[in-house]
Amino acid sequence: MEASPRWTARGPARLPRFVALGLAAGLIFATPVASARKRRVRIGVQPVYALAFVDRRDPSGGGVGVDLAFGVTDALSLRVSGLVSFHSAGGLTTPSSDGTGELVGAGGTMSAFGAFAGLTYALDVLRIVPSFDLGIGVLGLRGDPRFGAGPGAQLLLPQVNALAIELGFGADYLISRRWSVGFVVRYHALLTELERAPSFLYVGPRGSVSF
Repeated sequence: MEASPRWTARGPARLPRFVALGLAAGLIFATPVASARKRRVRIGVQPVYALAFVDRRDPSGGGVGVDLAFGVTDALSLRVSGLVSFHSAGGLTTPSSDGTGELVGAGGTMSAFGAFAGLTYALDVLRIVPSFDLGIGVLGLRGDPRFGAGPGAQLLLPQVNALAIELGFGADYLISRRWSVGFVVRYHALLTELERAPSFLYVGPRGSVSF
């Protein structure tokens, strides 16, 4: 008969502690720290893993991207971005002239660079902020990988300067009103070079600071 009073005496004493801790955690994660994005400038830097879709090799590589965004409203930002990456491409194989085997062409390296301007739309979900990017700009590819094998092999990409459209998605965790970390993935369609180099993609973590 005495167990119940002892339990009820401890229960109410502990319950407010759990409620207080729960409320405190809820307030921390629900604080609308992103609401100050309007009229603020944000700089983001991301190391990236990139893929250039240019023949069946799809050379992959690494690089860096930079974003500069200005908040027009709490959700909408004007953005300019740039990227540079470096890729290694192996040699392509072609059938030998007598049809008995294959010839392996020389590999090579290539670089990619681009500059874009567009819009970013962000949604506040507690401290996690998903965002969607739309932009247009130019993307260039340079390199010496060869297409095919033997004396008749041709340069894969002697030079590409393409008008490109950019579509992206990202998500950032707001550490404070100024600092955030997250990731971004962006796809680029090279509108004026769809036959030689139809698309380019990169993904990577991102760190940002707002002023």
